[in-house]
Amino acid sequence: MNWKPITGATVANYRKEHPECYAGRYGKSALANNKLMQVTRTAPTAPMYFWCVDGWDTELFYQARATDSRGRSVTTYHHRPTVVAIVDPFNKYIVGYAIGRHESAALIRQAFRNAFEHVKELFGSYFKPWQVQTDNYGRGHLKCFYEAVGHWYTPAAVKNAKSKIIEPFFNQFNRQWLRLLPNSSGHGVKSRQKLQVSDDWIETHKRDFPDFEGCCRQLVKMIDFDRATKREEYIEPVDRSSRNRSPAALPLKTSCWLLARQLLRVRLGVMACICRWAVIVSSMNVSTRSSAVMGTRLSSSNTIPPTWTG
Repeated sequence: MNWKPITGATVANYRKEHPECYAGRYGKSALANNKLMQVTRTAPTAPMYFWCVDGWDTELFYQARATDSRGRSVTTYHHRPTVVAIVDPFNKYIVGYAIGRHESAALIRQAFRNAFEHVKELFGSYFKPWQVQTDNYGRGHLKCFYEAVGHWYTPAAVKNAKSKIIEPFFNQFNRQWLRLLPNSSGHGVKSRQKLQVSDDWIETHKRDFPDFEGCCRQLVKMIDFDRATKREEYIEPVDRSSRNRSPAALPLKTSCWLLARQLLRVRLGVMACICRWAVIVSSMNVSTRSSAVMGTRLSSSNTIPPTWTG
């Protein structure tokens, strides 16, 4: 066969297009996100159908003072607060949020509490969504909590960021609001250099960065701005459905809300009891072994061990 020889560029193109080569070059996560069959979804047609929850290390710097190993007071300027946000994909409305220094189970529960209180402000009563989607952070001990605050709980697949609409929302929120602030850190540590803030700017203005409380006030203000631009669009379908007696959201009884808050505490309490019982049993086993060894030694020395009476 008089086939023409192929070039290295042709081999490179072949490697990019065929999945059996793509997975070995870029990994199975990239293969699933870029080459395999993708599921196309549409946004919910009404509010309160679907909530997406995720934590985000915001692109805002704040300064903090700490004590180093030598006992000296040192000021650092690279810290960024963490926001756990609950977003409704209907119109990307921030239903609830909580701000902290790092993501935790307590911060997630605080964000849900803020969400339900805000729902009551909007609609006059507590409502829970039909479906809640989260990532896999704390999925083991928070699963009961997630199942209590929604009708359906569907966690996203591991390493599948495309399944969560909240990821591109954070990008849009950063570009629209946070880039306006003087302590903005740019756009992600892995993004292109032209999207980052220059080192000269950070070095010149770092002493003007707010502390943690000041940075939290900035985030609250920007979230209020974003809510204000979408509030009417978010409320209107619920008002229309209530007039037609076909509510789009499920009522959330006070008992259910209290149950959702207490489930995690009960679970942790049971785990603590199990741990204490395990410690007691292990100490009893150690005492039994010690007594057996002591009895063996006493028997071997032809002495009578003491008798314990109750």
